[in-house]
Formats: sequence, C-alpha cells, structure tokens
Amino acid sequence: MNMINSKYALISALLMAAGTMLSGHAQDASPEEDQRVLDSVVVTGVQNDAAMAAFRNGEFADAEIGFLGNARCAQRRERNLSAAIDSARSSSFRADINPTQPNDSSNAPGNVAQQTKRTCAHRGFQVYMTGLSQIQLGKPEEARRSFKKATVLSKILYDAHYKLALMALLEGDQRTAERQLQKINGILSRCRRCPARQEILDRQSHLQKALNGDVKLH
Repeated sequence: MNMINSKYALISALLMAAGTMLSGHAQDASPEEDQRVLDSVVVTGVQNDAAMAAFRNGEFADAEIGFLGNARCAQRRERNLSAAIDSARSSSFRADINPTQPNDSSNAPGNVAQQTKRTCAHRGFQVYMTGLSQIQLGKPEEARRSFKKATVLSKILYDAHYKLALMALLEGDQRTAERQLQKINGILSRCRRCPARQEILDRQSHLQKALNGDVKLH
C-alpha cells in the first residue's frame, strides 16, 4: 500500500509541475457566452467565478467542489436548452395545425436566471478544471477520470490529452500516451492561427520527446 501511495504521490507531483505551464495562458480562461471560434478551435474569455477564484488562490478543495457544481449546472442548462428546442418545435407544430392557438414560451425551460457565483457553460472545461484541482489535491485517479470525461465532452482540450499522456507514460503505458499525442496533433491541425497554437506546439514537442526517451519524467 505504501508503494502504491508513493507512486500516486510521484504522479501528482509531476503533474502539478506540468500544471504550472497553464498559468497565464489561454486554457486558464474559460469560455463565456461570447465565445468565438478560429479555425475550429474555441478562443475563450476569462471565467470569473467562485471556483476559478478558489483555484487561483490555491484553495483547491473549494475549487474542486465549485467546478463540479459548474459542470452540473452546465449539464442542466444543456438539458433545459434541449427541452426548450423540443418545446418550440412542438409549439410550432401545434400552431401549424391550429393557427389561433397562442404560442407562449415565457415558461419554456431554460428561462432561468444565471447564478452570479457560478458558471453554467461549457461542461467539458469545468470537468477539466475539476481534474486540475484534483491533481493539486494529490488525487491522480480522480483527475484521470475527470480528464477522460472532459475530452469526451470537448474535442479541443489539448491540455487534458497532455495530462493523460503524462500519466500514461509515468505508468509505462506508451501506447496510450501515443494515442493522446495523436489527439493533440489533430487539435493542432485545426489550430492554424488560433492564439493557443504555441501552447499546443509546446505540449506536442515535450510529449514527443518524452515518448522518444529524450526527456525523463522521473
């Protein structure tokens, strides 16, 4: 058991060091409603909420809870939006059949005031930030699950793929690390002029060197 704990402590320490690459860069910011897309890669605005404030202040337990709450809120918003679209389609269908029937959407799902201390957008990013918080808390297995989930929810979270590759290499799983590098390469191919391009190139280069044995992770 001590050997297992030591291995996880090593993984956490190395990933914490890798996580410092994030500060001051684009993935330290979260998508807001006014997101814009360049070359199919989302360019984000700054997320200013309780979870991000806790993360920046080093209060990682509070950050983990906050980002998990953000992710749940984002999921509810996605469901409400889907329900609202279905309701609108149904209302339109009924209006076609009976044009005199009023189309009242004031009570449609999704008309819920956004909470001021919570970000309810872009679930993948919130899950990714949960993983970063879990790394800082020395919870690599939870972080791995969060990063995997984040990459399913969003196709552009290159740093989540990078962290998963590092974790795989630290455990001797080169094949998984190579697959994650392929994912990063795919994101890079869509990021011709996006602001995150240099960050992606840095991760790609470091990971390739680690796979080649030119960089030692332990």
